[in-house]
Amino acid sequence: LVLRERTMLSCCRGDEDSERRPCLRKLSDVVYDAEGNSADFEFCESGGKVVLKRLSKSASDALKGVGDDDPAVLLMWDVANVNDAVANLNAAAGAGALTPAWLGGGPFPITSAQLMQSIANHLGAVGGGVVGNALIAPNTLDQAFNVREQCVILGLDHLLVTLPAAVLPLARAYTLADRKAQTTASPCPVLAPPGGAHVIA
Repeated sequence: LVLRERTMLSCCRGDEDSERRPCLRKLSDVVYDAEGNSADFEFCESGGKVVLKRLSKSASDALKGVGDDDPAVLLMWDVANVNDAVANLNAAAGAGALTPAWLGGGPFPITSAQLMQSIANHLGAVGGGVVGNALIAPNTLDQAFNVREQCVILGLDHLLVTLPAAVLPLARAYTLADRKAQTTASPCPVLAPPGGAHVIA
């Protein structure tokens, strides 16, 4: 997988001119295929919510059943924090140290792409699946609860708990649960675990 930053080319308002005006912020990296083509989705912010634009077929299919009883979870990565966290983890681990099982179990150093994808895969394992490195869907209510619970539990991981507060959170959680606006995500804050790291907020 190739990870790239890109400026969002479409705005969230529905008027014709909005398609030609760039969004004001880069909200997230997105995962590309091995050739660096076709993002699963792009992000745009509107009124405190996040709208997914230009979805791939896999992302579109995953969101078809989204609703109150079948919510999706979206991770909005803070890429600067992720990069700083990876630098911290690699420096602390030292040569020959192995990553935990959820991070692949291989040797350090790790990459930012690896950390984001591993966290998404870890959460998707208790949810209904994962698209790219940010969308956990489709989920039942129980699966969505499990995903949020794992967001908290990750903050107690022996590796992540060592991260300084200055590089956290790594991501913020949003939920998609509106059948009439299946690509609109609302903030869904996650509490920090007592004594742990606020990995996903």
